[in-house]
Amino acid sequence: MGESTTIVHALLTIAALLLAAIFAVTVLGRLGFLQSTLSDLIRSKTEIIQTNVKIVSGFYNESEDAYVIYVKNIGNRPVTQQMLNNTDIYLGTYGAEVKLYKYGDGSVGTWTATDINGDGIWGSGETLIIKVHTGGEVQSPVYVKIVLPTGFINEEIIVG
Repeated sequence: MGESTTIVHALLTIAALLLAAIFAVTVLGRLGFLQSTLSDLIRSKTEIIQTNVKIVSGFYNESEDAYVIYVKNIGNRPVTQQMLNNTDIYLGTYGAEVKLYKYGDGSVGTWTATDINGDGIWGSGETLIIKVHTGGEVQSPVYVKIVLPTGFINEEIIVG
C-alpha cells in the first residue's frame, strides 16, 4: 500500500503543478492585457491634459465673408499642422443649429488658420487666427466649439 500511496501523491502533485502553471499563464496573460490597456488610457489622457486651447475672441469679417476667431494654445504641447487638419470646428448662432466646419481651402463650409509666427506649428503660448468661412449664415451671439484630434474640447459663446 505504501507504493500506491506514493504514486497517487506524485500524480496529484503533478496535476496540481499543471493546474498552477495553467492558472499562472492565464493570469499573466490577462495582466499583460490590462497593463497595455491602462498604458494606452494614460497616454491618451496625458495628451488631452497637455493639449489645451482657449477661444479668446471673435468677430464677423464682412469683406472676407468669414468669422474670425482668435485661439490661444495654453497647453504644454504644440499643435502641428497635421493635428489642425484633423480638427473640427462647430459654429452657429447661439441657440440655433450649429454646423461642422472642416479644415480646408477657404471655400464656404471650411476653415483656415494663420500661424502668426509662420513656422507651421502652433506652439505653447501662441495665438492662432482661425477664419471660418460661413457664407454669412451666422448671427451674433455665436457658439463656437473646437475639437482637437486628441479629444480636447473648448467651447465659447462670443458676442461680436
